[in-house]
Amino acid sequence: MSEVNVFHIKENMDVNDDGSTDVTCPECENEITVAFSNVADDSMALIEAIACPACNCTLDQVHPSESLNKKIADHVAKELLKGLELDLGKALSER
Repeated sequence: MSEVNVFHIKENMDVNDDGSTDVTCPECENEITVAFSNVADDSMALIEAIACPACNCTLDQVHPSESLNKKIADHVAKELLKGLELDLGKALSER
């Protein structure tokens, strides 16, 4: 199996000039803005809980924004393609 490049969510988040980042509420799926420094790690757990401005749920974790989901999907697709190319090359060389 080929080496997999790990996608680090936090380091791939878009950070606005004011230090905030867009995320999605896991309850109502509304896109909200939080302080980037409040996102603990790749699990997207929050250091300090916040209330979603749309549904008022108290959140201790958020989900990726639509743009971050696209980055994640692109990364996964590239890794799968790379793996398939390596597997195909190996299969053809064994012939």
